[in-house]
Amino acid sequence: MHLSLGLSSVKVNWKCPDWRNYKVEHPILVRHVKRLQALGLKDPWVRNYAWIYSPNVYRTPLQLCTTIFFKRFPHGFALAVAYTFAQSAFLKWYNDNGYGEAHAH
Repeated sequence: MHLSLGLSSVKVNWKCPDWRNYKVEHPILVRHVKRLQALGLKDPWVRNYAWIYSPNVYRTPLQLCTTIFFKRFPHGFALAVAYTFAQSAFLKWYNDNGYGEAHAH
């Protein structure tokens, strides 16, 4: 029995992608191949790294920043505003109904 069968009962519907779907067209890979050719070398496995630079996986730093700012920043800002209001309401309540003057220093 495989160890993974006992760990989870979730069925994973994953299919290995076909290597023919990936082309060495990304500028980073093309530059890599040209550098190797200038040295008289060839990388027969370069296509195995083409999936890394597909648009579904690879993001430029600018794309990462816009993703973080436009998709995640509003949630964080809303949490910060909610926390600030909750904290100010609690402190107001605590100062009015707290331990009182007996515990004041």
